[in-house]
Amino acid sequence: MTEIGRIEEVDIREVWPSEATDFTPWLAAQSSLDILGARLGLKLSSAASEVKAGPFIADIVCYETSDRDRLIKVLIENQLGTFDHSHLGQVQSYPLQFNAGICIAIAKDFIPQHLAVLDKINSEPCRETDYYCVTVKAVRIGNSPPAALFDMVLAPDHKIPSNLRTVHRLNEIQADTTPAGSIIDPANSTLEFLDALRRRLVSRYHREAIPGESRPYLRFKLGPGPARFSIEPWKDGRPTRIRLYMKDRALKHLEWYRQLETDKVAIDAELGGATDWDSTDERSVVDVSLPNSVQRASDRDKEIEWCIRMLLRYEDVFVNRLKTIRAGKSIVPRVQTECLVSDAA
Repeated sequence: MTEIGRIEEVDIREVWPSEATDFTPWLAAQSSLDILGARLGLKLSSAASEVKAGPFIADIVCYETSDRDRLIKVLIENQLGTFDHSHLGQVQSYPLQFNAGICIAIAKDFIPQHLAVLDKINSEPCRETDYYCVTVKAVRIGNSPPAALFDMVLAPDHKIPSNLRTVHRLNEIQADTTPAGSIIDPANSTLEFLDALRRRLVSRYHREAIPGESRPYLRFKLGPGPARFSIEPWKDGRPTRIRLYMKDRALKHLEWYRQLETDKVAIDAELGGATDWDSTDERSVVDVSLPNSVQRASDRDKEIEWCIRMLLRYEDVFVNRLKTIRAGKSIVPRVQTECLVSDAA
């Protein structure tokens, strides 16, 4: 008869004395991510630990790679004790800062009240982040080496529609934390340009870019309100341009556009160049194009600086005007500012 061993729990601190220097590095290893991912039904890879976004530092950032064309950034926060209120606040605020579509909280145990908070978020239609809560134990059989035992105590209900944040495969890993052998492919010159621009925005202005879903494109929020900047490559030969984009289901953007257009002369003067205006029921846009004197092929750094300068100038020019226009209105149109980048040299 085959002898059957007994599983014994080991003090978790005997296996990982320190959360920061022992457990987090162990969990960030691909072999450990494979164990965790298998328990959650996720395919996790390309992990980096102690990742920064502005003033925030995440324990681990990795990617759910089941669909390589629509990667999902995964944020992992771990605690070798009872999950506390401080970590509850972190897992609710960090996903926005890191553009994470999945957040995994790992702890020795969880109290019901904290699980209820995250379960309520998981039940919201069109949520942008899925939450998983996982307990971790260390176990061994006889004299075997200790092993990690993950137990999922909270998971999202995938029957409820969601709108998870996703990232484009070429723009997903922080510049200073890209692990060796990652899935980034820098073959396309436009994407290389966007990535260089994104890195400078993050390093100098501490602004985490939010990649688009269906095509390579970055956007990031510049303070309170609906105004956003976006960085998006276009492949129709048009030069790099900065764009103000407005859209509203109730067509309020048409009125916004008309009011802004009355101030076109002043806007052009403040932006330092002629703008192109266009408005339909679908959207309203205001563009300013890269001058011919600046070309990516000859001076990438000069074009990057132009983009950053114009993005910030767009904010100064339009944000206060838009606040004035929407004052007293019950419906606020969605407003974005975009930097559109052409493949043409």
